[in-house]
Amino acid sequence: MQIYNHKISLIAFDLDDTLLTSSGNISKTTLEKIDQVRSRGVKITICSGRISYMQQLYVLELGIQGPYVGCNGALVVNSVDGSIVFSKTIDPGALKRLAAFTRNIDLHLCVQAANAFYITPGSFRSPVFLSYQKKIAERGLPVVPVLDLDKDFGNYDGSPVYKLVYYITSTRDREQLALLKEFLDGEPELAYTISGENMFEVIPPGVDKGTGIERVAEFYGIPLEEVCAFGDYDNDIPLFQKAGFSVAMGNASDNLKAWANYITDTNDNDGIAKALEALDNCFG
Repeated sequence: MQIYNHKISLIAFDLDDTLLTSSGNISKTTLEKIDQVRSRGVKITICSGRISYMQQLYVLELGIQGPYVGCNGALVVNSVDGSIVFSKTIDPGALKRLAAFTRNIDLHLCVQAANAFYITPGSFRSPVFLSYQKKIAERGLPVVPVLDLDKDFGNYDGSPVYKLVYYITSTRDREQLALLKEFLDGEPELAYTISGENMFEVIPPGVDKGTGIERVAEFYGIPLEEVCAFGDYDNDIPLFQKAGFSVAMGNASDNLKAWANYITDTNDNDGIAKALEALDNCFG
């Protein structure tokens, strides 16, 4: 069954709950299908909320040779030489004001700087970062330290900060989040997005996954109408708005599904591989 009849030259994948299964891996079936598509001349990239460091394993697995998007569009890195194609960091003054405000609310937080992660001690997310550190160390890749937000952020060296992630896990957290949103609405140097049911991200203004994929497409000289995008959550909406064709996972949010051209199976049931098979006539 053909679901689209236009040439596709670039495919952008979100990572969590899209390209990755619930166990945090790319399925063998999906990897094989992506390899087949790439062999026909289609460019492959990642367009994720993750900082580039947290994407390294998957960049290697996918064999990406070119730019990929991190931090919801605030960072675009060329995997060939590690050079930064584009970056926009959080304004230092706004960061100081946000840090001061955050002391008045009780939310688990991760500050993602260029050379370190600062995370609330005891956060339920700490094991995720530590597990990833172990995986990349086993591959001989450089490890970025995970530091204690309360103890170590006072020694923050001023290196670029691309985003802050607040974790929302209870009704009380949502009440605290309302206060945070009110503060952010009065800060023109700060923007925010929601990247999952429990993840609220503060990012620089003027960037999103849509601006990120624009920069990748421009790098390759590919028109946006030849871009296909895969995603699962609301922060993928700007990406879907820019791409010529968009595919929501079966497990995607209802908001994102409303923007999709096509809805495939879930991330745990090879939804990407199935959609790529249905788009076979668009490659090469």
